[in-house]
Amino acid sequence: MTTNKTGAGMSIYVCGDIHGQYQLYKKMLDGIDFGAGDHLFIIGDLIDRGPEGIRILQDAMQRGNVVCLIGNHELMMYDYITNTGETGEFWAMWNNGGGVTKDAFYRLSAENQMDIAAYLEDLYLQVELTIGDKTWLLSHSSFLAEQGTVKWQDVSYRDTNKTVWDSPWRSFEHVSAEKYREDGRYHIIGHVPVQRIYAAMQHAQEYFGQTTESAIDRIAPAVPEAYIDQENHLINIDLGCAAYDRNSMIKGAGLCCMNLTEYAEGDPAKAFTYYM
Repeated sequence: MTTNKTGAGMSIYVCGDIHGQYQLYKKMLDGIDFGAGDHLFIIGDLIDRGPEGIRILQDAMQRGNVVCLIGNHELMMYDYITNTGETGEFWAMWNNGGGVTKDAFYRLSAENQMDIAAYLEDLYLQVELTIGDKTWLLSHSSFLAEQGTVKWQDVSYRDTNKTVWDSPWRSFEHVSAEKYREDGRYHIIGHVPVQRIYAAMQHAQEYFGQTTESAIDRIAPAVPEAYIDQENHLINIDLGCAAYDRNSMIKGAGLCCMNLTEYAEGDPAKAFTYYM
């Protein structure tokens, strides 16, 4: 799955970590005027926490121009409903928010349950795209350095588990930001809300007089926005949908959509839209 050239009027979009917020998802599709000639890549965590994860899954499943990647929540769900893997037992725990998706899933017909299980099994782990002179790698969080586009069933379970959980912004399940730069490709990920990243940077500035190893030129924007680390070839587009129903806990929680075509062609100011 390599795109060397975008056709006239065609845009490639990336979003992720929708976490059951179907209304925001639809608002985003309307806002970008998503059409048959466009392509949308959703980099995992369509489900859980919010009320309508199953509805988002079913919508994505029937669109030929939407490609979904597996996130840690889809992995937990798959492990649970198939009684395989290692993470199923964590899915419905209150802190992971899978209960609402679980209840909706088991209200479906057996045929619809099987369709969703098959869809989850067929998800991509990472997707490589070439636009202009840059190669981009989309994944939920970490990545496989020796691989391009690959589905999660085609690699080891350990590699999948680490790819969807490890993050530069988690002290446990940690991967260094330098790994992304050394890879040479440009990375778009989610998994950790940008609000947590900015808060950690603010804390470092206030208490230690220093920032983290980031090339961005500000600590905390007035309104949360995508986190861009130019130095490490890394963009995080998780705008905190996981806390959307509890948005007093995370300032500006919402959904971020990145127009990768605009960004790659040199117009980053137009590349990001936000839905709250």
